[in-house]
Amino acid sequence: MRLKTFLATYLLFLFALFSCFGIISAFMTDTQTDMQMRRAAAEYQRIAVSLSRDIAVLHVVSSNISEDINALVGSYMEHYAQANVTIELTNVPLESFEAHAGTSVSFAKRENGHFIEAVGVLPEPFGFLRFNYRQNVTDIISDMERVQNVLLLICASFAAITAFVLYFVLSRIFRPLGFVSQASRKISKGNYSERIHIKGKNELSAMADDFNRMADEIER
Repeated sequence: MRLKTFLATYLLFLFALFSCFGIISAFMTDTQTDMQMRRAAAEYQRIAVSLSRDIAVLHVVSSNISEDINALVGSYMEHYAQANVTIELTNVPLESFEAHAGTSVSFAKRENGHFIEAVGVLPEPFGFLRFNYRQNVTDIISDMERVQNVLLLICASFAAITAFVLYFVLSRIFRPLGFVSQASRKISKGNYSERIHIKGKNELSAMADDFNRMADEIER
């Protein structure tokens, strides 16, 4: 009985504990991913506006616009590479204008890591230029996974400690009941002098006193 109660209670505790861990872990992942995607979308817009402004200046002062735009994009790429961001600027075919209207931001897991990718076109009058943005967030995801692993280790340690505490508590509860059961069997076999000795002032000691009074009545 004690073992069954222990297993049932402990399994219920484990289910509740690791369900909470799963919910918290999923919430952390969703929150972190959503935050990074919103940051990437905002940075994408800032870079797109800045690029458009610089390209507009080049159209006024440059004598070789294609070469100067490539050099401009190269300088942007070099600067943002320090933040694990790669950018690319390409021409959008005329038939694809509507398909590339607006900005699409997505989270992608690939063989070489985790990335946030944004695709769109530059603001007018440069809507014919497609702007691709890609941020490597592998380190951020790895840090989050390490935090989750630490939380999992804490949960496992807490579960192990709880197992010992629960077993100890149930043992304290069931030991007096075992005395009652043993004394009842002895009395049923004719040993009317059997008594239960439980110290303390609680329900179990009160039950033992009632049992002893009952045994006194039977013995008489």
